[in-house]
Amino acid sequence: LFEKTKAEKLQRELEDTRVATVSERSRIMELERDLLLKTRAVADLQLRVGIQQSSDVSNSTQSPLLEEINALRDQLATQEAKWQKEMGQYKEKLEAQEKIHSEAVSQLGATSVKLSSEKEQLQMRLSQAEKENAETVELWRSKLESTIDSHQQAIKDLKASFSKGADVQAEELVEAKSALEKLKLEHKLALDETTAKHKADVSSWTQEMQAMKAQLLSLTEDKERLEEFLRSSVERAEEQHLVEMEDVLGKLHAAEIRVKELEEKEATIAQQVQDKDRETKEQKAEVVALCSQLAQINQESVALKSQLEEVQKQGHSHGAKVSELSSQLESKEQEVVSLQQNLATVNQQKDSLEQEHHSLKAKLEQSTEELIKSAQTMQETLEKLGKKEEQCTTLTTEAEIVRSQLAATERKLKASDEKLEQFSKDKSKLENDISDIMKATGDSSVQLTKMNDDLLQKERRLEELQNQLAEEKERVAHLNEQLQQELSNKEQELKETKDAHQSQINSLQEKMANLETTLKQNELLLKDLKASKEKSLSDASELHMKELEVLQTHVEQLKSELSSSKDKTQDLEKMVSELQSYKEQAQATEVAGKTSEAIEQLKKENAVLLKEKNEAQSLLEKLQGSKEELQTQLETLRKENSTYQEDLKVSKEQLCTKTLKTKILFQEIEELTEAVSVKSESLQILQDQNNKLSQQLDNSHKDQSDLVKLQDEHSKFEKELKELRQSESTLKKQLNEEQAAFQQSLHKNSALISEKEQQVENLKSELAAVQEESASIKTLQRTIQTLEQDKANLQERVRRLEEDLTAGPDNINKSLGDATLDQMREDKETAESQVEFLNSVIVDLQRKNEELKDKLEKMAAAALNGNNPNELENDDGYDQQPAKSKLPPRLFCDICDCFDLHDTEDCPTQEQMPDSPPHTTYHGNKSDERPYCDTCEVFGHWTDFCNDDQTF
Repeated sequence: LFEKTKAEKLQRELEDTRVATVSERSRIMELERDLLLKTRAVADLQLRVGIQQSSDVSNSTQSPLLEEINALRDQLATQEAKWQKEMGQYKEKLEAQEKIHSEAVSQLGATSVKLSSEKEQLQMRLSQAEKENAETVELWRSKLESTIDSHQQAIKDLKASFSKGADVQAEELVEAKSALEKLKLEHKLALDETTAKHKADVSSWTQEMQAMKAQLLSLTEDKERLEEFLRSSVERAEEQHLVEMEDVLGKLHAAEIRVKELEEKEATIAQQVQDKDRETKEQKAEVVALCSQLAQINQESVALKSQLEEVQKQGHSHGAKVSELSSQLESKEQEVVSLQQNLATVNQQKDSLEQEHHSLKAKLEQSTEELIKSAQTMQETLEKLGKKEEQCTTLTTEAEIVRSQLAATERKLKASDEKLEQFSKDKSKLENDISDIMKATGDSSVQLTKMNDDLLQKERRLEELQNQLAEEKERVAHLNEQLQQELSNKEQELKETKDAHQSQINSLQEKMANLETTLKQNELLLKDLKASKEKSLSDASELHMKELEVLQTHVEQLKSELSSSKDKTQDLEKMVSELQSYKEQAQATEVAGKTSEAIEQLKKENAVLLKEKNEAQSLLEKLQGSKEELQTQLETLRKENSTYQEDLKVSKEQLCTKTLKTKILFQEIEELTEAVSVKSESLQILQDQNNKLSQQLDNSHKDQSDLVKLQDEHSKFEKELKELRQSESTLKKQLNEEQAAFQQSLHKNSALISEKEQQVENLKSELAAVQEESASIKTLQRTIQTLEQDKANLQERVRRLEEDLTAGPDNINKSLGDATLDQMREDKETAESQVEFLNSVIVDLQRKNEELKDKLEKMAAAALNGNNPNELENDDGYDQQPAKSKLPPRLFCDICDCFDLHDTEDCPTQEQMPDSPPHTTYHGNKSDERPYCDTCEVFGHWTDFCNDDQTF
């Protein structure tokens, strides 16, 4: 269900992104249409202006200019047709990418269904295994109860047989002792054989388990190497993509600068043309003025000639006047010559201006051709980049599929390891039960055969599991080989793609934008993971504190029980000393009254011993109950550990889904790159419209205001493009930072997993310590049985003494004979030997109690100081002094982040007023995680680098 909801969420997000892309495409198309219209209008205006200027300059140059304009229009039409074809190709590519995306979504749904079915199957298998374990436990319990009942009946029968008579009892006792000794010998031989077999089996199993663990470690190392290799290859590919992106961006920037320079050149050329046109107009006006001056001068010369003729007719009297007029005529003629020279210079300047105009037109044509070529090269690079991006996406999807397969195989291996551990535990329990039954009952041959049959069945099941493990390992090895082959193939393909990777620019830009969005999503995911991690850590710390409290209470109970057992042993010693004194009195004074009093005291002491026996049995039952409680606690801890591991697996799967989202976003980036190419086409169309608008400027002044508006819009568009490029660069930086943070979070998750595994190992060591305690309890039971036998011997002696008393004083006087003296001596020797045996038993019990006390103190110190309980097993010698307990943990405040000042509960910041501002809790970078040790429960170092001997 969880995976289905994830898939539905992904589909909704994909639909939202599709709607957003459609809306953005529609807006881009509208803007491109407006740009096309405006560029066409500008182009028409520019053509009209050029035509008018050429008509003003000379009528002879109109025909070639019109031909050039028609040729330019034809070129524009062909370019428009090419752009339309390219637009159709881009649309087809978009449709193909959408189909691929839908197929990927369907594959995701199928994989989620498969995973849910596998999960259900695993749950069914777990339930079956639990049922089988419960059935086996019940069978062994019933067997144990039946054996205990039979043992009690045998004890009752023996007691009844003892009560029949002294003579018969003595004979039966001798027979029973001989039978018991034979049974003990047989029992010891059987125990030795079973223990030898058990040790051999345990050694073989441990060797096999170690081999399996080594194989698992090698497999995990191989898997980690493969993952690192895949990561490194992906990172290399990404770095190469980034380098190529930077190269392409540099080329684009250079092309844009060149386009700007060309546009500036066009503007300067247009200004120069306008200046030249103005100069030609001014020169034409000067020529017209000079022509008018020449006409006036000619008229004046004609008038002067007429006046001269009249003056010549009037006579020589006016000679002085004629000389003056001739001088004026000469001056006027000089002015005409100078004006003619000025006309020649103006005509030369006009010719030079016309030549400059033609050269500027040729330069404009060259610049337009260069722009067209650059646009074509850009389109080719975009197409190649799209192909390379598709290849990269396919490679990443294949790598993720391989990773998912590896994760599934790892889960299967873990499940098989858990089953093996459970079976080994069941085997150890069965062996312990067998040893208990062998000790409790004499006739254990039938039960031994049954137990051996059960053990054989368990061993067969273990062999089957081992075979399954071997098969799974072979499958993993086969998968690893396939992975290596695929990786080699992929490396070859990557090498081939690297050669043709220089043309992948615009698609990479779009990918960077998509990666930025995915990085934001990954940041949110990381925040969620951190929150869940903190919750799990807080829950684990609470559980650890509760377990510590329970262990402390258990330790206190065990201490109290040990003290009570010590008191009882001391009482027993006193009783033994009193019995010895009574025995000496009985031997010294053979008077009947004293012996009767001693017999009564012995009866009382026997009753006291019975009470102490009952109390010891109750103590044993309590210890067994506490052992069962500890086992239940350990099982709960294992279950919690399994839940933590499942949560970690779920988080890994979420990360995989997020990577798939990033791929989808890469595809959307490619679509956006195509939209950018369409925008570039629209910009060219806008330039055409600008040319048309320049032609329409001569018709009306209104058109000039429109041109100014269009130029403003063009500048706005250029500013927007610059801003988009800047945002792309910032997004690239953010992407790199987020990738680094993502890798750090992965490293932290792996550290958490290793810490959890160490916690599991610590729990296993604690279980071993508990098992050792149970073994010591069994030894105590054996000592109690020996004490019971001693008590029965003492009861027999008391009965004999009572019979001697009932025989009367005559028999007492007769007992002064040799026979009675021999019997008394034998009784004395047996009593002394029994006392010595009891003293040795008491000494052993005291020593064992002291050892248990030391172990309990060490356990308590280890629980308080966070040491590994396996260290306790190193103290094998009885005479060695107990190691000193480590110092208690230092005070630490989580709020103030300080040692040795106060605890978190006693922090003064918690007592602040509600109106006062909160205290600062920030003492460093929030993204940096503080090192913490789970064994020491202290900040300052990681669990992997923990040294058990270091102080806090």
